[in-house]
Amino acid sequence: MTFLSSDLRFALRRLRRAPLFTAFAVITLSLAIGIVTAAYSLVRTGLQMDLGLDNADRLVIVAKTSPMNGNLYPVQISWPDYQDVVAQSNALEAVAAWTTFTNALVVGGTSEFANGELVSGNYFTTIGLRPLRGRLIETADDQPGATPVVVLSASAWRSRFARDPSAVGSIVKISGRAFEVIGIVPETFRGLQGRGGFGQPDAWVPLSAAPMLATRWTRQDPNRRDQPWLTLAGHLVSGQARADANSELRRIADRIDAVAPLPNLSLSAGGSVPQKREWNALGADERVSLTEARDIFRVVLMLPALVLIVACTNLGNFALSRGLARQSEFGVRLAIGASRWQLIREQLIEYAIVAALGGLGGLFVADRLLAFVAATVRGLLGNVPQYRIDVHIDGAVILAVGVAALLSLLVAGLIPAMQLTRRSLRQSMSSDAVAAPLQRWRGRSNLIALQLSVSVALLLVSALCVRQLPKLGQQMKSGTTLDRVALVNVPFLNQTMDEPAVRRTISAHLDALRALPGVAAAAASSDRRFAELVDIAPDGRPIAGPATGGPTTRRLSVSATYFPTVGLSIVAGRSFDDRDTEGSERVVIMNETQARSLFGTPNAVGRQVTVRGWRNQERETATLTVIGVAADTRSSRTTRESVETTLYVPLTQRFEEFVSIEMLARAADGIDPAALATLSRDALRRVNPDVAVAFVGRADAVDLGPRVVLRYFTLAFGSLAFLALGFAMSGLYGVLSHVVASRTRELGVRAALGADPARLVRLVLKDGSRPVIEGVILGFGLAAGARVGMQPWFTEPVTAIDPVALVIALVPLVTAAALACYLPARRAARVDPNVALRHL
Repeated sequence: MTFLSSDLRFALRRLRRAPLFTAFAVITLSLAIGIVTAAYSLVRTGLQMDLGLDNADRLVIVAKTSPMNGNLYPVQISWPDYQDVVAQSNALEAVAAWTTFTNALVVGGTSEFANGELVSGNYFTTIGLRPLRGRLIETADDQPGATPVVVLSASAWRSRFARDPSAVGSIVKISGRAFEVIGIVPETFRGLQGRGGFGQPDAWVPLSAAPMLATRWTRQDPNRRDQPWLTLAGHLVSGQARADANSELRRIADRIDAVAPLPNLSLSAGGSVPQKREWNALGADERVSLTEARDIFRVVLMLPALVLIVACTNLGNFALSRGLARQSEFGVRLAIGASRWQLIREQLIEYAIVAALGGLGGLFVADRLLAFVAATVRGLLGNVPQYRIDVHIDGAVILAVGVAALLSLLVAGLIPAMQLTRRSLRQSMSSDAVAAPLQRWRGRSNLIALQLSVSVALLLVSALCVRQLPKLGQQMKSGTTLDRVALVNVPFLNQTMDEPAVRRTISAHLDALRALPGVAAAAASSDRRFAELVDIAPDGRPIAGPATGGPTTRRLSVSATYFPTVGLSIVAGRSFDDRDTEGSERVVIMNETQARSLFGTPNAVGRQVTVRGWRNQERETATLTVIGVAADTRSSRTTRESVETTLYVPLTQRFEEFVSIEMLARAADGIDPAALATLSRDALRRVNPDVAVAFVGRADAVDLGPRVVLRYFTLAFGSLAFLALGFAMSGLYGVLSHVVASRTRELGVRAALGADPARLVRLVLKDGSRPVIEGVILGFGLAAGARVGMQPWFTEPVTAIDPVALVIALVPLVTAAALACYLPARRAARVDPNVALRHL
């Protein structure tokens, strides 16, 4: 231990004597490790397959075979079918049932959407899960009249209670109903349904609470076999295999099909096909087919890993440069009895300190990056639990940081140390010891070329994305001015409120919005992203329908002030007003393209259309009178220009029950729409504190088209590219600086023999430009492959050479490379021949 203590003090002294190198190395590793760790956390969460159960290999889920790809997927069955499986199964000693729900969870007066599962009383005992705190749901809790209880996930406990132990025993509200928190599940359990890290359940409640939480569109009749709503999981009897359960489930399904067949499945093109239960046993621990997701996640992990390799290689070059200057010192120490292992150990300890500091910094960087990603996704998709990212630093992430730090130690510490200490004693003490390593410049220049190729490829890809953004910007002009509109999206369909209560809430919220300072106009609308597609025919003609090639169009229900709120002009006729009530004549406003398509003219005021759609889960056909024509809007969900045919109907005459409601507020001049959206959400909470919202922000932020995707691709690729470029250029500068220092005698001889400074500069620039040119050529090849994969995102075929993209990518590269090469070259030109030749 004594020699380790002395080596540690020696390493700390050396690091203190080189503060710039120490700071550079720690910051470099912190950034690289942090990026890789954040990417690993996202990949690990997105592909989370470990159920966190000790007996997962003995659990099976009732499943069916997908006709699309032949994979098994969990299937929902009815309550009577569940009872039959429990009664007839001999291979399963316990069978539990569950179904999912999404409702408003109110904790401490704050309402947010939460994923949840309604589970049978034997659910947790069947899967063999033990609580992290408190207790889990038992059979006695799943009885009519029992006290409503809830079990929270570790994620919900962490985010909503800050890990407060007093959470167990507290009261929360789910869709306005009070539930007592009785326990917390372990962090590793993320439910059985999706077996992935995103959209994991936040809460589990007894199955008997289903009537309390059922929304208007999810209410089920438990006595009907044709209403499947439960997923089943069973625990294998000792001595039974999964194949036994599979055969038994098949037999049970065949028996039920014989006495209670399922209704035929109707096809969209007409006709129907028979349905059979055909149940199978899917192992709870079997991997779900996530081929596409894995491909995406591989890219997410591969690019930061390349940056880490570039950073480690760069530090390895610096380590060689610093070590070469110590060759004489190594020779002296070897001469007086030091072993090669002792020299290697000292350098390893020095770089182990750097790697440890870089790992700690990487944890901080990863935590900040994950918070940024979660906030970005929340800003794009809202607070919908299916898309909520809950990624945090845990033991596996810390282990990943350790692996990354160990990699950096091997590349930047062990390999250079072994190279620097393998020379003979005579070579180390020779006056030419420093010059000898110049023969290895070619290998080190190859490493720099490899580093540059990564940054060149990333720069070119991000440049192509930058080139596409203006084109998309021209095409995504929607015809509205949503960038001035605040939006609060309220999925009333996921909340236990009847239609009169929803209408009252909307009306009260609109009144509250109009009273807010800075609101120029306020309106309500059905969700624009999920507008209903309806069949349409002009002037009383019969509706053909899509099966026979008939026209379809989007239908939005909007309040009277919708058009001035979103900045959409009425080009003919009038807008909605107080005349358009529930009992008045059914009216409609259509856009110009729809009017031309149906009537051959944009002036369709006074004409009639027949519309067929859904209302209260039944087909409805209505005749509507056109009272106005609105300007066209364009879709943001395609890369090509696409004018949407749209019908607008009064919200007072047709309430959209199966979509979310958008509460819109137009910001006055000088008012930030995003800040106004927060005020709108607060106003809604005052109107009804039990209502949860899915999105709060600017109305144009929810347009999830390729422009948004490309913008973030550009941000990600560009950030990684400039980071890799910075690493590569610093490595090039450091290595060239050492090469110039090592060639001081040679350059002095050249100067003494008449070489002018310009010739010496060209000599150094020639050596420095070689890896730059090689890296650019290799980077072009890598970028070409990436461009082929990204072609579907582009609005037009990508040419082999895009001059503008090349300029965007190469200007920062050439500038950085020129500085990295010129500064050492200028130092070479200033070599004094007398000083250089003094020690010949």
